Amino acid sequence: MKFGLKTSNQFMNSTKRESEKMRPFMMSKSAGILILSMFIVFISPVSGYPLTYVLPDPSATEIWGEGTGVNSGAALAQGDVNGDGYGDIIIGAPFVSLPGREKAGAVYVILGGESFPSSNPVDLGASGASMVIHGAATGDLIGASLGVGDVNGNGIDDIIIGAPGVDTPGTDPAGVAYVIFGNQSLPSSFDLLSTPADVTIVGEKRRWDYNLGIAIASGDIDGDSVKDI
Repeated sequence: MKFGLKTSNQFMNSTKRESEKMRPFMMSKSAGILILSMFIVFISPVSGYPLTYVLPDPSATEIWGEGTGVNSGAALAQGDVNGDGYGDIIIGAPFVSLPGREKAGAVYVILGGESFPSSNPVDLGASGASMVIHGAATGDLIGASLGVGDVNGNGIDDIIIGAPGVDTPGTDPAGVAYVIFGNQSLPSSFDLLSTPADVTIVGEKRRWDYNLGIAIASGDIDGDSVKDI
């Protein structure tokens, strides 16, 4: 898989110059490595302001996937899921397998803080995550999509997980979206096989192959200041 770079243009007008900022983008490849900083390019059309390139910083934090082919970084989200005022990183790896649960998928939560990162690289295969969420069954593909938002209105962001491969009674697969509420004391491990999510949204049962959860979004669409899914 080739690397890709997404850019977001932000034009800042002044009497002296205009500049374009290419914001960092988290990249991933199928072997499961995330690069958490890329580069910033400032472009100046005004004489006297030369082009400046800030190339990859050797101190950039890398996050390594748990193994080859798990597709770490297939989905990424960021929010404060433990309410400490620091942004946290949520990483989807839909092809993670457990014994008897091939490609059940996994979601990793890396908590932010003053000491982030505690190591560099952060190795998800060596207990590098603060919390790991595992899919319940073969082919669930949890982590194929992710969202973050405070959907229960308690002031802490919640984790929304797409699992488009989940089978439901009478369908194969209808897909599911899970919501795990944020908490000041998140568990280090959350197995959906033994522990139900706080909210489970199931795809329509009358239709085969709906794959609900293949995409996730969160925002306040009814103006009540609480995020919606």
